[in-house]
Amino acid sequence: MKTKALYIPLLVALLLSPLAACRADDQPMSAKGVAALDKGHADDALTWFQKGAKAGEPDSLYYLGRMFESGVGVRRNVKQAIDFYRRAAKQDQAQAINQLGVLYLGSPGVLQNFDKASAYLLRAAKLGNPQAQFNYATLQLQGKAVDMDPAGADKWLERAAMQDYVPAQLRLANNYQLGIGVKKDFKKAYGWYRHAAKLGSAYGMYKVGLIYESGSGVGKDLVQAHKYLNLAVGNGYDRALPELKRLTQSLSRQQLAKAQSLAAKWRPSQDASN
Repeated sequence: MKTKALYIPLLVALLLSPLAACRADDQPMSAKGVAALDKGHADDALTWFQKGAKAGEPDSLYYLGRMFESGVGVRRNVKQAIDFYRRAAKQDQAQAINQLGVLYLGSPGVLQNFDKASAYLLRAAKLGNPQAQFNYATLQLQGKAVDMDPAGADKWLERAAMQDYVPAQLRLANNYQLGIGVKKDFKKAYGWYRHAAKLGSAYGMYKVGLIYESGSGVGKDLVQAHKYLNLAVGNGYDRALPELKRLTQSLSRQQLAKAQSLAAKWRPSQDASN
């Protein structure tokens, strides 16, 4: 039996689903499978997903695809995973459609096909899947699988960012900061970096700290800058440490005490007002 650590990448995707919030007495079989995976019971999860697939549940088909693609609880079999994804895609299961696009961009055991990849990702993006919106925007920024279209990419990024998809928020903030596909707007860049920080992004915290230090897009505030750089380091973004140390040297004892107190009290849900 594989250790629970092997389930983590799959669990991240599974637990984002609203199925995880269903009540026990009316849960679909796919939700029961998610609950089993959450406990590390891959065999039970497989059983529930298989039952759900037989009953025609598109989410169960998607989760079976994820298990076979990732090799969680089963022997890894990408062809089998693609079959499950395609069956789910017939019912417009957006996560499965996005995953097909990702696989065709280039994955072990899959023949790279940019036409299929871009078509699947665009379809999932139109269905509202934020990961697909981010992925298709990335294609538009790269200009490899589809025509380069930075302005179009930013539209997809904004739609994903509005769904609290952190990678899209960070990419959109960067585009506003550098003027990629949009007119430079440091205030909007700050806003999206702060949204990402609110959701716990250490890199977002780092960028907010730098913006407060420079005063680009927001009033210069070295105490707030120290607070966010401190939060970034505390949340695992080690590259913020040199800036934190440098800023520490320039602040007074009183300023440092205030900044450290603000960092200690900070919670993601409180970021909008702090």
